[in-house]
Amino acid sequence: MKDLNIEDTSWMNSYDVFSSKIDVVGKYNEVNQSNEVSSIIISLRSSIQKHGNWKYFLLKAIGEWPLVTEEFKKGIQYNYLIFGEAFDWPLLARRLTRELIDLVNPNEVIHDLNNGEFMHAFTQNEIKDLLGTIKYRGYLNYWYGVIVEESLHQVSSKMLLKDLISKGFHDQKVDNELVLMHLYEQNNSFLLQEFFDSLKSNETVSTNRLSVWILYFLFKRRVNKGEPTRVASDTNIAIERLKI
Repeated sequence: MKDLNIEDTSWMNSYDVFSSKIDVVGKYNEVNQSNEVSSIIISLRSSIQKHGNWKYFLLKAIGEWPLVTEEFKKGIQYNYLIFGEAFDWPLLARRLTRELIDLVNPNEVIHDLNNGEFMHAFTQNEIKDLLGTIKYRGYLNYWYGVIVEESLHQVSSKMLLKDLISKGFHDQKVDNELVLMHLYEQNNSFLLQEFFDSLKSNETVSTNRLSVWILYFLFKRRVNKGEPTRVASDTNIAIERLKI
């Protein structure tokens, strides 16, 4: 990713700006899928056929896609807004890729999505222009709440292991419980219960995106309950790791 001012963590001082809910247009299923959605898919396929450059046109289609809470397609549930705040654009990208199997290599798309290569093809201004203001806000929520939080878990695991080795515990392993206690001061069972209690009755999470939702929940918990100086420090450490 280019020219993202990731050193600026001033947003932590007014997290309510990021945590505001994103307005959505409802739900889709295979019966009531709108003409708008069909038109976007047709345009996406046509553009790739004519011009190639699937990354550009895929991100453009993501920006044009109506903001829906859920979509059901061929028995698969897609919930694009995590707690109504974070835009799960990788999930939408995967959903759209299913419409392009004859035009792109699905394995290449998934690989680029998983290792961050997809967004590295764009400047931050290009991402903002293609997604639009509302989706871009949700995109940033996802970046901080999922990508950075996952990085923080990995950094913390390495730091804890290094600390154990320095104390002579060379055979000790750092499990998830240690990381959670270090970052959130609670064990896995307690945090999971908090997570499920936080879900509203109309919020459903598919099994394959559960870890993403939990990460975002943990991010919000850390920001809202943590000491501000440590929150900023931990976040910057995680961001530095992503630069490598």
